[in-house]
Amino acid sequence: MKITHNADTPTFRDAKKLHTTQAHKKLVHHFEALVRSDRFRSEILKLRRKLGIPAKGFNNDSAQEKWLIEYLGNDHTALSALLKEVDTICRKFNLDPKEWNEMIHPVIFFDDVLPLPLYKNKFALCRVAETHSMNTVELSEQFPISILVSPYASLRDILAYVQKVNPTEIMPLKRKYSKPEIKIGKFRKRKPLNVRRDDLIYQNRHLPGKEILRQLPTELKQKVDEGSVGKIVSKENLRRKQV
Repeated sequence: MKITHNADTPTFRDAKKLHTTQAHKKLVHHFEALVRSDRFRSEILKLRRKLGIPAKGFNNDSAQEKWLIEYLGNDHTALSALLKEVDTICRKFNLDPKEWNEMIHPVIFFDDVLPLPLYKNKFALCRVAETHSMNTVELSEQFPISILVSPYASLRDILAYVQKVNPTEIMPLKRKYSKPEIKIGKFRKRKPLNVRRDDLIYQNRHLPGKEILRQLPTELKQKVDEGSVGKIVSKENLRRKQV
């Protein structure tokens, strides 16, 4: 079993260079250990026998290409069958076929483990998804963006993942689904006395400024004069239309 790490292809071992996360390293270590395991090796050997591939895999690309021509030819069903075989191995070892299928191919053909490619939103213990794609209609209206978390992700893994993909994965989806008329997060906390004062002023906005001031309790008259009453009414008008 070869584990290929060459100068031309970056690997997840150099976390600093790739600005990657601890979760990526967990996955690469797990995968490298998995492909060495007896159970996994047994499945690969069985598949090689079934497909007519040498027990130790091919020695070079030309040998593999020759086999592909003989095995596949123009038969698209043969290619589909091959991909299904690899999907079956992925599922047997709890690997998502959509992500890991291509990583199993070099193991089958060359007994080689290539570095995990730096695909966005892949090979991680968390994932960003659009909720509607998961057939959860009730949730998709209120929570259109989902962060899927593996049971093997630590709090550190989750936080690091969100921080890493926020600019490239989460923010574009937030812009896609945000509605300009919804102002969540636009209003700051206000002092209860000020809220009570402004409510009373707004409720009596049809009265002259002096009369409004007269009706305010003493504890609400601080820092308010006839001139500021009009400003408060204008602000309350705007605030109540924004919600």
